[in-house]
Amino acid sequence: MKPRMAAAIAAAFFVVPCAGAQAAAPDGPGPWADSVVAVSQGLTKGGDAVLPERSDPTDALGVAENDPNTPTGNVFGSFFSLGCGGSITLGFDNNICNATGNDLDLGIIEATEEPYAIEKVDVYVSKDGVSWVQVGDDVARDAEIALPASITIARYVRLVDASNPANFPRSDADGYDVDGVRALNTNCTDQGWMTGGGSLKRADGSRVTHGLGNLKCDGSGPTTLQVNWGGNRFHATALTRAYCFDDPAIAPPPPAAGFDTFVGTATGSYNGVAGATAEFTFTDAGEPGTADTGRIVIRDKDGNVVLDVATTAVDRGNQQAHG
Repeated sequence: MKPRMAAAIAAAFFVVPCAGAQAAAPDGPGPWADSVVAVSQGLTKGGDAVLPERSDPTDALGVAENDPNTPTGNVFGSFFSLGCGGSITLGFDNNICNATGNDLDLGIIEATEEPYAIEKVDVYVSKDGVSWVQVGDDVARDAEIALPASITIARYVRLVDASNPANFPRSDADGYDVDGVRALNTNCTDQGWMTGGGSLKRADGSRVTHGLGNLKCDGSGPTTLQVNWGGNRFHATALTRAYCFDDPAIAPPPPAAGFDTFVGTATGSYNGVAGATAEFTFTDAGEPGTADTGRIVIRDKDGNVVLDVATTAVDRGNQQAHG
């Protein structure tokens, strides 16, 4: 507990601070948490129950109301206090997506009326609500958290208070305060698959051919990805990452799948030697396929780059997204 405190979690989520109004309603397909799946509120440092106005777990749902820039922010009745060692598990109607590139997936914002000891939280995510992966350890106040490559899509977030009660002078200290959890990236799907292939013509005139037998957005097998160039070949045996999303800059004509871009990583063999990897991005820009593109980087078992094809238009082929 703190005087007028606020905290929030976002991600491809974002934890936001406590605020000055009642918690917003769940926003369905919007980015904010929509349901309380489980809650185990701890006690105060002194062993008492957390105040009732800080104990409604639904205050962690919907849009975070805190505005640290206004004098009315960070008041009681707008956030949920975890209590010492307590936890809350939140569900999302939308996907929490592992963004590509350097985009950060989780951001945590906490507003505190200084001075006050730092409250901390451990952060876990899950796709099915059964298997969990920790993505944040002793997260304190403002922070941003990236999902690991092994997590492409999550639908649940668990927050566990990690504050040290000894750091708080008051006996009514009640751990981390949560006002909202938001996915920073929701534009992805684990439904659908991509087929096709073709030839990628490089600047030096050489060609790299590839075939996408059945690349599934959920990463399940069997995986069929074959790449051939200059007498060399890569054959995928398993997808280790699969991420499908709709790029607004690509507008293929109907019939439309729920995505047009497939980003993935696969393990397999290079010239028959196992332990090689491939990173790739394929797009479907509609018929007849001449606007489709491919990007491929292949490494041998020792991590040496043996093929690096920049984003190139597909020549003599067609890539097709299926929903």
